[in-house]
Amino acid sequence: MIYVIYGLEKFLVDEQIKRIIKENNIEELSISKFNAKIDDIDNIFLAASQMSLFGTTRLILIEESFFFTPNSGDEIILNKVSNFLNDYKGNNIVIFSFNSEKMDERKKISKLAKKNCKVFEFNTKKDSSELIKELLKEYKINSKIINLIKEKVNNSIELIPNEIEKLKLYKEDKEITEDDVNNVISNYPNIDFFNFIDNIINKNVKASLETYNELLKLKEEPIKIIVTLANQFRLMYQSKKLSQSGYLEKDIALELGEHPYRVKLAIMKANKYDDNILLENLEKLGEINLKAKKGLIDSKSALELFIMDKFLKKTL
Repeated sequence: MIYVIYGLEKFLVDEQIKRIIKENNIEELSISKFNAKIDDIDNIFLAASQMSLFGTTRLILIEESFFFTPNSGDEIILNKVSNFLNDYKGNNIVIFSFNSEKMDERKKISKLAKKNCKVFEFNTKKDSSELIKELLKEYKINSKIINLIKEKVNNSIELIPNEIEKLKLYKEDKEITEDDVNNVISNYPNIDFFNFIDNIINKNVKASLETYNELLKLKEEPIKIIVTLANQFRLMYQSKKLSQSGYLEKDIALELGEHPYRVKLAIMKANKYDDNILLENLEKLGEINLKAKKGLIDSKSALELFIMDKFLKKTL
């Protein structure tokens, strides 16, 4: 079975993926995660064709599957993905996911996905207050409690479910108080990845490591941080080059499948740096990601060395 799961509501996209994993009793060791913008497409499809050593169903998750968006890559990659969608007969579950408002319906590959895959779209904004009420419907709460929870998690809809679960485990009675929220729910910092990149490029090691450690405290996986940083560098470089070629911000946003405000920030930040600096950092992060996935290096330590400007790029 092949799924395509997309939308601006990342939390809802992730929840659907979790449901598929749960419904099919997929064990953690049987899940392989890839990033379409970084990982080689042939290696991804090779993994999709391989069965588990234990004879169980595997799940192949391909994040940032840009093939279905306006920024869909070259024809060679598109043809490989199209062939996979047409010919796949394996028993593994394959999920293409991306955080974009819509698929490019004009593309052949999107039409193939609609025909051959199970497609889920998540663009309806779920209000965080309503989500908190829903998750705590068996408890007595008021608007002040709801606002306090939102404040603690920076109104992040992705963080709310885990924090509410901690609150439920903590409470023996059915009334949530301010003390309960303050005692149980963590204070989450608001991470600005553009500032993170500024500090990395400018070799502000102390501030960079502080941000990195904050992300680790949020239980973010080093691999995910590596991919996020690489995507930010790529967005900055691509947005800058397209802007220099005369593209308007709204056209760049459409071309790259990004929100116009993110493109505006990316151009503003990228204009401060030489193209070679952006590309060099992108290449280093790509190598760290590849080596980590091959088990050649520890991703946590490698990213720390990268931040400290001590990870040297070498040819694999």
